[in-house]
Amino acid sequence: MVVLFEMNVQTSKCRFKMVKPQAGYSLLEIMLVIALIGIMLSVTFINLQRPFAHHKLHVSARRMLWEIRTMQAIALTEESSGYKMQFLVDPKRNIDIDSYYIMAGINTIKVLELPVGINLYETNFESNRIYVNCSGYPAYGFGGTIQIVNKFEEKLYVVIGKSGRVRIDNKPPSSYY
Repeated sequence: MVVLFEMNVQTSKCRFKMVKPQAGYSLLEIMLVIALIGIMLSVTFINLQRPFAHHKLHVSARRMLWEIRTMQAIALTEESSGYKMQFLVDPKRNIDIDSYYIMAGINTIKVLELPVGINLYETNFESNRIYVNCSGYPAYGFGGTIQIVNKFEEKLYVVIGKSGRVRIDNKPPSSYY
């Protein structure tokens, strides 16, 4: 029991009051609740890894598509055929390479890296390069495909047609193989 002292200012009366202490939680109960919350969070985190990887793969493909379209628009605006995009791909697949860069002539304009867990798997462009002519089309009249993959082996293809159209697909075009 705890004794409290109260004083009423208006009546100037004082009194003592007996108060029963409130029951609290024991250390064991708190630790059990924290452990249960930890288990629930770990299960949730494991279940969300695949959707996050799927989302990162789609965002990476859209970014690559946007960079290719931007490069085409700049080449068309400047009427220059010196723009190219170089992909760093290891043909033996010994290491994960996750970057590509845009060049104007011999000058590197921008270096782009894919997010962690997203890898540049393969391209079917000659020397892993896209050349863009002054009309914004792929140079030499050839289109091609870029394949990116996440850690769950989901694949997306960024397809550049002969006409310069760029799109994303989850299946390779029939001309890929």
